[in-house]
Amino acid sequence: MLEGAKRSTILPEMPPPLLAVEVVSPGQEKRDYRYKRSEYAVRGIAEYWIIDPAAERVTVLTWEEGLYEERWYLNPVSQPTPQP
Repeated sequence: MLEGAKRSTILPEMPPPLLAVEVVSPGQEKRDYRYKRSEYAVRGIAEYWIIDPAAERVTVLTWEEGLYEERWYLNPVSQPTPQP
C-alpha cells in the first residue's frame, strides 16, 4: 500500500504489477467485473484476482494470447470450474 493512502492506486507512470487483487464492493459489481478488466488489460497486468465475498467466489484471470482467461474457485480447495 502507498504510504498515507487508504488504498493502493496503480498510476500510469508506474510499471504494471505482476498481480492485482480486487475485492468486489456492494453495488460496484459491474465496475469490478467489467471495467477493471479493460483497465488492467491496457496496463499490461498479467494476472488479477476478483474476490467476491457475496458470491463466495474467487475469479482468477490470466493474460494469454491477447485475452484474459478465467478460472473460478468457489472455495479454497475446489478445482477451477469451466466458464458457462
